[in-house]
Amino acid sequence: FRFATVDNSKFPSAVSRVLPRVLPMLDKQNPQINKKVMEVVRHVNTRMREFPNMQLPIDKLIDVYQNAQSTLAKTISLVYVAKGAPNAKEGERVEMMRRIVKGVSKLRPALRAQAIFVFICALPGFNWRDKSGSNAEKLNFLSETKTESSDTLEKADRSAIVAQMLDVMLYSVNFIGSKKGMACPGLSPKRFKQLSDLIKSTPVCKTPIDPFNTNKIKKEMPSIARVKRGILGLCISAVIPSKECLPILLAASAGSGGGDSNLSTDSQSFLRRMGGGESTAKFFSLQDEKEGPATVLLRIFLGDATGQDKQRAAGLALRCEIIKYLTQSTAAANQTKSSIRVVLEAMFSPGSNDNLRLLGIGYLRFLLETLDEKGLARVCPVLFKGLLKLIQLHKKASASTSSKEETKRPLKPSVRSIASAYQVLGQMMKKFPLLVKQSSGVLMLFFKALQTEASEEIRQNVYEGVLLTIAAYKDKALPATLKSVRTLLRAMALNKGENVQNKSAGSEDLTQLAVVECCNRIFPFKDCTARLICLLNSNHPSLKVRRACESGLKPLSKVFSVATGAKRRKVENKTVNIVGYPSFPEMLALILKTSKSIRLGAAVMQKCLRFLNLCFTFNAKEKKISVTELADSFSTSKDENKKKALLNFQSLIEEAFNMSDKRAREAGAKCLLALVRWAPSTFATHYSNRRNWLKKNILQGSRETRDVMGQLLEAIAGYMKKEILDELLKEFVNQEVIPNASPQGLKSLSIDTMSLPGGLLGASILGAESTKRGLAADILKALCQSTGVLLWHASPYVVSESINAFRRIGSVAPLPIVQGEFPASKTEKDEKKKSLPLRVPTKGDDVTKAHVVQRLLALANTDPTKGRSEARIGESAVKALGYLSKFDKMLKKHILKALYSLKDSNHPEMHFAVGEALVIAANDAKNTEDLSEVIDTLLEEHLNQGSHIQRQSAQTWLLCIVKYGDEKVIRKRAQEIQRAFSLGLTESRQLTQECASKGLALLYQLGDEKTKEELLDSLSNLFSKGARKVNADTEIKIGVASEGKMATYKDLCNMATDIGQPDLVYQFLDLAAHHSVWNSKSGAAFSLGSILKASDRLRPSLEKLIPKLYRYKFDPDPKIRGSMQDLWNNLMKDSKTGRVRGLEARHFQPVMKELLKAMNNSQWRVRNSAATAMSSLIQGVRGDQILESILPIWNAAFRLVDDRKESVRKEGMALAKSLTSLSERLSNPQYTRTSTVKDVLARILPLLAGEDGITSKVSEVQMVSVSALVRVIKAGKRLVSAHLPLLVHALLTAMSTLEPQAFSYLQFHVSSMELSEEQMERLRVMKTASSPLQDALDTCLSAAQHDPSTLPRVASAIAGLVRQGLGLPTLTGCARFASRLVVQTRIGSGGLEVKNYLQQGSGEMMRAFTRGLKDSSTTVRKEYARTIGQLCVVAKPKDIAAVVRAIVRLYMNAELKRTTEDDYGFIFPDAFTESPAKNRETAGLTAKYMVAKALDKSSRFLKELLPVTFLAMHDPDKDVRKPWEECWNDATLGKEKGLNLYLEEITNVCLEMFGSPSYLLKKISVETLQDIVTICAKNSRIEKYIEPILKLIMSSISTTKYWGDKESVLMLTNAFAESFDTKLSMDSKKSLLKGINHAIQNPKRGGKKYLVASLICGAKLAKTLKSMDIFESARNSLEKYLKETKDNDDDDEKKGEDGVEKIAQSTPILGACLQYLSQSWPREETLPKSVATMSKHGPWAIETASKFQRGQDWSVRAAGLRFLKSIMLSIDVEKCLTKKEADIAAEAAEIGLGDTKYASVRKVAVNVIIAMAKRGGKFGSLVSTSKWEAIVNQLTELLEDRDLSVRNLAEEALKEVENTLGASVQVKTTRKRKNSESEKYAELYL
Repeated sequence: FRFATVDNSKFPSAVSRVLPRVLPMLDKQNPQINKKVMEVVRHVNTRMREFPNMQLPIDKLIDVYQNAQSTLAKTISLVYVAKGAPNAKEGERVEMMRRIVKGVSKLRPALRAQAIFVFICALPGFNWRDKSGSNAEKLNFLSETKTESSDTLEKADRSAIVAQMLDVMLYSVNFIGSKKGMACPGLSPKRFKQLSDLIKSTPVCKTPIDPFNTNKIKKEMPSIARVKRGILGLCISAVIPSKECLPILLAASAGSGGGDSNLSTDSQSFLRRMGGGESTAKFFSLQDEKEGPATVLLRIFLGDATGQDKQRAAGLALRCEIIKYLTQSTAAANQTKSSIRVVLEAMFSPGSNDNLRLLGIGYLRFLLETLDEKGLARVCPVLFKGLLKLIQLHKKASASTSSKEETKRPLKPSVRSIASAYQVLGQMMKKFPLLVKQSSGVLMLFFKALQTEASEEIRQNVYEGVLLTIAAYKDKALPATLKSVRTLLRAMALNKGENVQNKSAGSEDLTQLAVVECCNRIFPFKDCTARLICLLNSNHPSLKVRRACESGLKPLSKVFSVATGAKRRKVENKTVNIVGYPSFPEMLALILKTSKSIRLGAAVMQKCLRFLNLCFTFNAKEKKISVTELADSFSTSKDENKKKALLNFQSLIEEAFNMSDKRAREAGAKCLLALVRWAPSTFATHYSNRRNWLKKNILQGSRETRDVMGQLLEAIAGYMKKEILDELLKEFVNQEVIPNASPQGLKSLSIDTMSLPGGLLGASILGAESTKRGLAADILKALCQSTGVLLWHASPYVVSESINAFRRIGSVAPLPIVQGEFPASKTEKDEKKKSLPLRVPTKGDDVTKAHVVQRLLALANTDPTKGRSEARIGESAVKALGYLSKFDKMLKKHILKALYSLKDSNHPEMHFAVGEALVIAANDAKNTEDLSEVIDTLLEEHLNQGSHIQRQSAQTWLLCIVKYGDEKVIRKRAQEIQRAFSLGLTESRQLTQECASKGLALLYQLGDEKTKEELLDSLSNLFSKGARKVNADTEIKIGVASEGKMATYKDLCNMATDIGQPDLVYQFLDLAAHHSVWNSKSGAAFSLGSILKASDRLRPSLEKLIPKLYRYKFDPDPKIRGSMQDLWNNLMKDSKTGRVRGLEARHFQPVMKELLKAMNNSQWRVRNSAATAMSSLIQGVRGDQILESILPIWNAAFRLVDDRKESVRKEGMALAKSLTSLSERLSNPQYTRTSTVKDVLARILPLLAGEDGITSKVSEVQMVSVSALVRVIKAGKRLVSAHLPLLVHALLTAMSTLEPQAFSYLQFHVSSMELSEEQMERLRVMKTASSPLQDALDTCLSAAQHDPSTLPRVASAIAGLVRQGLGLPTLTGCARFASRLVVQTRIGSGGLEVKNYLQQGSGEMMRAFTRGLKDSSTTVRKEYARTIGQLCVVAKPKDIAAVVRAIVRLYMNAELKRTTEDDYGFIFPDAFTESPAKNRETAGLTAKYMVAKALDKSSRFLKELLPVTFLAMHDPDKDVRKPWEECWNDATLGKEKGLNLYLEEITNVCLEMFGSPSYLLKKISVETLQDIVTICAKNSRIEKYIEPILKLIMSSISTTKYWGDKESVLMLTNAFAESFDTKLSMDSKKSLLKGINHAIQNPKRGGKKYLVASLICGAKLAKTLKSMDIFESARNSLEKYLKETKDNDDDDEKKGEDGVEKIAQSTPILGACLQYLSQSWPREETLPKSVATMSKHGPWAIETASKFQRGQDWSVRAAGLRFLKSIMLSIDVEKCLTKKEADIAAEAAEIGLGDTKYASVRKVAVNVIIAMAKRGGKFGSLVSTSKWEAIVNQLTELLEDRDLSVRNLAEEALKEVENTLGASVQVKTTRKRKNSESEKYAELYL
């Protein structure tokens, strides 16, 4: 081969030829050939080290790889392909990647690994930060779906690639065990070594520099980091299916980045983003059963121990990430064996930590919730032992921690882990109860943990575990197991942890709570042991324990609802109460047994006695017998427990009486009373003989105990013997009553008198019994007289008992005392005079019946506001008056009169007592005349007369008479009484009306059929006739006469008529009563019965009544609402269970129609109640029920929200909130069927997003609509896609309509807040972006990916809004939404379909946004520009071309016309105006974003865009230039390279644009041409534009027309002449100079500025014309300015201040003129031709240069000296200079040297001296010696100048003068600088 001797310059091409030919020879299997080939390979490898960037023939090498037969050939070709890939172009690299992995699954494992790794190493070569989606399009061959551009790989090939990418992502170097030669976690040793070798030997493509994120790339990452970054980029690009990428992403998120610190963060961010919009399991297909991602994750987590190549399990961090996703995979859960291993590994593996342990327990919880019974049967037994082991390890660790012995500490799980373990253990018991079927060990474990665990968190979770375990024991436990549980619970309740070792503080409360809960939930209510435990803990210090005990002692509590459900279903046809109390004998025996072992406290004793009382009572009810019969059955029973039950109960009661606590004594007294009533023959006789015991308990103890003992005494008094009765009565009277009935005793409140009430109680009871028997008349008289005295006692309690004593005695016989005299008063005046306090009797003989009646009447008149006890005394006194008149006819008249006198009392309950007293006094079955007289008196004297209080009293009395009086009398006078009650309905006072309504109802109930008909007809007539006419619409006021507290008769009547029972109007009138008095003890009897009776009547008509009654339940008046609720409860009560049923399904639609109708009612009360009822009705309703009504409900809600009544508006808002929640639920496919969701959305979305909703004029409706719309959209998610155009339009419109007006105000006052308008607009946009509307739009974005067919219509909606221009928030919102729509499309998984649909609508959006680029708002313009850039990613080429033309038009206000490839033209409008700066800036922003976001799509239009871009980079406004410069930098590789690339286009545009009528565009084009000729001077392609540019320059400067900034043409002329000096002909140069001179001579309107620019341009042009003598023409052009200036200077001396201004104005002109003359002076190149010019103009030139050294600005003097220097350097001394000119020049230089102010002048002057000195002795001789000496002296002084450069020049000048003049001039150098070197260095340092 000659290949070995190839030169380095030809080596790359030689390699490209040799390798593809040599490598196929390896297939011949010839050793010699193979040896030669390998020598060539080694030689190539050696030489390639010198060529790191050499490009190899990748395509040919891949052909070799694909066609080779031997593995060696394939391997070597792959090696060279890998080496050439980093230097290959992107297109070649993509094709290489496609070909190299095609069929890779069929290769041998080693070769397959190598090929795939070469593919992986090429991935970093893509810019994965580019969001345009171009990379995904290039690698589409990896996707599942076939594309038009390329074929897809086979599934096996892609699986092999994904598997190796996963291995690479798992690969790590720094891990525990790496130094021992172990493989990294997740890989096998063999695979780890293979990857290590591949990573070391395979080159990795370099990551391209991202123009948008260059600041983030600080240094080159290691190769493995770049490989991992490339893999992550491929996974995120959505090319490979997401389910295959999940393991790779998890490995990246948990593993090391190999040097890339952001790898983990980026992968975690992507995982969160992809799992946020929808369910993570659904997005990553975690539910795939066969070889899905769940299976792969399980294999990574557990490793693979099978086979020779054992794969290690994943690392700790990766395990934590994997298990999070496994908890969302049902497919993973169904693999029970692997799932068991996952949980056990998480809990017990050596490398596990608390985090993984918690996640493992969480996965176990997921298994319990997911698996079916078979799966649970496989999993639970194993993991049950695992949990127990974990708990045991925790106990051992705790024990070792507390122990002092130094032993090896076991694994110690954290508190959170153990707490979760206990909770999951409870869940396991609940899900798989067979584990506890035969043992109570788990429950024992829980209770022990509750007592011993120190952590409150663990104890709380243990308690939750107990509650979960309860269900298992209740359902599956055997009887023996339940018995052991019962024993355990009883022991826990009795011992309370006293025998527990290591008991933790604060554990007792939770333990006992768990015990009580177990009793309540495991055992039925009849279980005696469970109820005993509740009784024992009923007085526990913990409130929670006490409440649990209270629930356990109530059979209808919720804790027993489940337990009794099965039994209730079995006997559902029976009406008996299934929930029964424990057996009385068994419960009593258990309590007695317990009381012997532990002492029962007073509170516990009280609970036990009450519960036993209930047990006995309900045992009798269950057997359907009376308590007496049950007691008799016990006494005759053969069972010893039952036979002794009552006696044992008596002993327990006696024990309670022996306690000191009053609670136990009170409970004992009540139970004893019950016991006596149960078995009076046994216990009444027994206790009637215990005289002393009775006396003791009546006289002592609390008031409640005394009252109960009084009832006991009444029960047993009839069984007392005569002797005992007399003796006990005398003891009470003589020992307790009479001694205290004295004037001194009446005032005593000492302890000695505390027994007096008991004495009165006992004496009165025994006295009444004696009266019945006709015994002890004397002692009874003494009792009455003493009791009469005690009516004046100071103690209310004594007075109350005295009144009760008279009531008891008077109820059986007349009082055995004298009548006395009653005062006779005839007038009110006399009554007032005699209403003095009664005289207090001093002894018993003074007491008469008159005294007693008057005293009771006085007590009845007591002010009730003083206290409740006084009110009760008054009521008792009134009732006592009634009883006193019952058997005393002489006294009845006076008592009735006294009762009538109470009509002025304002105490409602008092009048009920008066009514009862009237009935008692007048009600006599034998004589009904008294009752008739009372009725006559009320009807004639009280109901129609007096004040409203008196009429109210009469109505109350009449109501009581109807309630308690003789029915025959009432029925006989029913018509009269009804008329009286009807008049009461018209009264204004609430109680009067309610008494009348209740009276009517009671009166109707008392009558027979005939009477009822008469009453009903009479009532109808009364409502239409009479003095006080009551119409159908007459308001029946229920309180004060104010709106909102009234019910109309029309409503009540209509309800009764609608159901076909008009007589029910009586019950409805009764139900309208809601005065507080009906809740009292006196009024309760009048209300409850009427409701129950009305319920019975209404039940047959329930179907018709329910709609109206349902609304009445929510009446705004709380009293009507309560009444109707009671009626509803009674009507809807289940006769079998006794529970109130809810609204049934068949009633839903009638109720809905009624409420919809009522919400449109004219009465606010009806609308209010309908709104509240509707809010309740729609709670939890199904979608199919309310589908047809949901739209009318929304319309009604909107009307109510805008109601004129505030309360209705409030309820309307509540309805709207409820309706919003309902709509949200019905729109969520997780809770509602998909078909129903679609129907609901189709109905409500047009309303909410329409004119009646979100764009309504009512602010409240807007607020409700926005809230509902946002929540519905979020709930509906992808199902709202069909309505996206409407929703997007509505939401974006609402952004402006709902914006607070304050922002608009602030926008107009930004100047006062020191803010710019743009800053304020940004604040408004930020506020809108954080609103709920934006969240709803985000949901719409996600929905658009599921139904891309709506995208064109969405685009039309956005375009329409942009064209309308509604407001800043809407316009910016449209732009942001369109941008995010494109971004979402690119990063989403929709594929080409979504992109195609979006492309269809992008054109319309782009046109709309392009039109809006001229918007007045800066923020809007910027947002539009950014959005247009995003839209270009998916737009069609024609739309992008239109945008480019719009950009040009926006910048230049002209149309771009491109006739040929290189020919551009602009069409300017006739009425041309310059484009404003904001438009030019907006155009730049649009171009910038087009290039930045869619460079691939915009590249074909760069020839149109970049020329304008380059032009705009020269805009005078820096804000305009900035975006254009960024656009240029993004599109090109730099200014120079880009300009060379688009030279022709840019130059043509410049030349064309110079013809614009805009001076600004002219200037820009000229400055651009200046930049072009400067940068591209060496480019050969610019030569063809020399002539056009020259023409442009000449046409501009040759004309006298001036336009703004025309000076730029002169600057272009300078650059043009300098750049093309060698390329311009002499004629061209002359014409340029001629043009410049013409411009100098004719500045005209350009003025001084243009003249100065022309002079400077002429100077620079003269500098380039070195070979031409042009001084004469320059002098001719400038001489007039120099003369004028001179003349002006002379005039200025005369003109004073005005001359100063003109001198200042002439300074730039003078300097420019002198500069022009300096550059025009003939140089050495023109000699000797220019000697004549020097001779002719030399003297003038020297004089001109010198004359400006006085009185001129420093710049002019410096310019003159430079002119003088130019003269001195080239003038012919002999021919052109005389002594005069030399002296003039020397004097000018001397003046410059003497300038002490300006160093620049001194520098130029020194340079002049140097130039003079260099001319030699000939010039030196022309200057006088004195001049030279003066010059030398000044130069010597300059050696100490403050300027370093001046000092150096001065030193050089002195040397030149010395060398030139020699001895003719003595140079004095004695004055040397001090510390010259140090000063030099000091100045250099400074």
